[in-house]
Amino acid sequence: MIQPNAKLIAVVDDDTVFQFIAKRIIESTARFERILAFANGQVALEYLQENAGSPDMLPAYILLDINMPELDGFGFLGELDKHNGLSDVDFRIAILSSSNRQVDIDRARLHKRVREYFEKPVSADKIDALVQAG
Repeated sequence: MIQPNAKLIAVVDDDTVFQFIAKRIIESTARFERILAFANGQVALEYLQENAGSPDMLPAYILLDINMPELDGFGFLGELDKHNGLSDVDFRIAILSSSNRQVDIDRARLHKRVREYFEKPVSADKIDALVQAG
């Protein structure tokens, strides 16, 4: 298993206001040196693919929204497992969604990389829970 950078976290969400708030809250935890932000799963996937050979450039933690244009959260999870260079990376993913539908929660929990499922809004406690779920 390839270990990505534990001081790097990514926020994958099409809502720029949410991204801004998430960055502020993540900064307040002082757990990370760098925060990446992506507007959808496709942009995030492209970044990960481009950096697949450089574990230091890969975020250990990913906050992932479900409903996004181009490539939604579940599509992102599926594509992540298909890419040879990323299939062995130990990403720790938390779904952070406005959906509280049980079908979404169950579907997310079936994926091996999803460590947590949180309803928005983001909080420092939720970030801490993701890191502790390691």
